[in-house]
Amino acid sequence: MLLSGTVISIAGALTAPIDLSRALTWPPILATLYLAIFGSSVTFYLNHWLLRRLTAWMVGLQALIIPVIAVVVGALVAHEAFGARELIGAALVIAGVWIALSPSAKGSGGAVVVADLDGGF
Repeated sequence: MLLSGTVISIAGALTAPIDLSRALTWPPILATLYLAIFGSSVTFYLNHWLLRRLTAWMVGLQALIIPVIAVVVGALVAHEAFGARELIGAALVIAGVWIALSPSAKGSGGAVVVADLDGGF
């Protein structure tokens, strides 16, 4: 990510006009600090805090829920579109996480058992 971020930043700096009078004002600076603190540092800490208390596969399920939360927040705060397609998608994701956290899934350690070609398990 560091390499690709560096390459994209250099490409952007060479091709896009930079208006330092707007870029170095308080709103963009505060937005960058907010993303650095809450979007990276706090999130990284909370992820490791969870890993000490839950199994890795359970913590991994958070990656499925985050987009659902983001879509709902976008609809509530920014009045973004939230129609039937988004509702069905969110319901499918929540149902999948629900199934993954069900007692039968926990009993198998979260692993899905798939039959092989010989008909055995």
